[in-house]
Amino acid sequence: MKHKKLCVTLCSISLLLMLVALPLMVVPAAAAPEPAKKLLIGAAYGMTGPWISYTIPFGKCWKLQAKRINEQGGITVGGKKYLIRLKEIDTKCTPEGARAGVERLISLHGVKFILGPGLSSASVAVIPLMAQNKVFNISPVTTQKVLTRECPYYFKVHFPGSLVSRVYPEFLAERYPSISRMALVMPDDDAGYSEAEETKSGVAKVNKKQPGRLEIVFEDHYPKGTEDHAPILTAALAKKPDVIHLDAGAPEEMSVIVKQARELGYKGWFISGGGFTLERLNEIAGKDFAYNIIHTSFDINNPTEPYIPAGQEKRWQQFTKVFGDWAWLSKAWRDEYGEEMPGVVIYANDALPVMLYAIMAADSLDPDKVVKALEGMKFVPTYYGMGTWMGKETWGINHQIRRSIPLYEIKYGKQFPIRPPILPAYYP
Repeated sequence: MKHKKLCVTLCSISLLLMLVALPLMVVPAAAAPEPAKKLLIGAAYGMTGPWISYTIPFGKCWKLQAKRINEQGGITVGGKKYLIRLKEIDTKCTPEGARAGVERLISLHGVKFILGPGLSSASVAVIPLMAQNKVFNISPVTTQKVLTRECPYYFKVHFPGSLVSRVYPEFLAERYPSISRMALVMPDDDAGYSEAEETKSGVAKVNKKQPGRLEIVFEDHYPKGTEDHAPILTAALAKKPDVIHLDAGAPEEMSVIVKQARELGYKGWFISGGGFTLERLNEIAGKDFAYNIIHTSFDINNPTEPYIPAGQEKRWQQFTKVFGDWAWLSKAWRDEYGEEMPGVVIYANDALPVMLYAIMAADSLDPDKVVKALEGMKFVPTYYGMGTWMGKETWGINHQIRRSIPLYEIKYGKQFPIRPPILPAYYP
């Protein structure tokens, strides 16, 4: 009997010990990682309208870059992971369409970061909305009217088209001694007149150092949609220019002007800071007419070298590791879209990477903090190398990037890099 009680007691004690130890034996399940949040970024660009040969490639570029970043796990902000979600809207390539689209992004979707609209008149139309609603904005445009102290949330991170017009005269005077007489043929709009004024400023600067080195012998502006440029070109050629400066026009417009000028017997040079689309130029003007043309572009088969000051190599390498470089973008474009990347992508390629780089540097999604972080960078990494900020003396705000500009010469349907390209030393 005592033996039986002893066994019961021992069993009870063993059971009690097991119950006490059981929680200690159970290994707690690892806490599931917090799922990545979504960072909504507006992508406002023309999906329909007269400028889609420019604007649709902008959207394609941003989608490829967002895809790359998301495949790497997104970006970290405030200790949390964010995947990039682009909210696209069609601006119809008009100021009215841009304003309506941006209003929807802000009011309906609560967007605080917007890429685009990507055209000068459209971007000028939405700048007040960006300022009123404190929306961080990067838009690839030609006009400098977007740079204003009234809107500290806008940054221009592609090369400044109008400033290309200002430094082109110095570039021509230095490297092309046979060129002295210039004709300006540009659209009858804000961008066209802005480019013309910048060109005149550049010519005046050259002539101050070398009196009489360059002369603007003709200027006229054509209405958008003009198909027959013979009257304006006939008047221009009567002044015997060595170079015709085309800018602020759509690639198709400028290609038509090249074709019609050649048909009128012009054998001189064309320059453009806006950039031709080589494929459209060859298609419209023909390869036999596509010669003696200098423009800003990018050719992955003949790339220009990135501008990287001493001591900035590591930062630039870190940037390209996250956001890619020209070689990656060109290959990704072919793989995704089954075509070669068009040259107009040079306007848009840095917009999303620089925006996200600034957000990561601020470690915040507060647009004011992102602005402060980007303004405080001595060097800003881009696909072209490192840039710095400029513009306060001219526009009252240092939100225009200053970096090297890739230049190419088109020779009978093919383009070749001009080395060295226009470097920051050329800038005013």
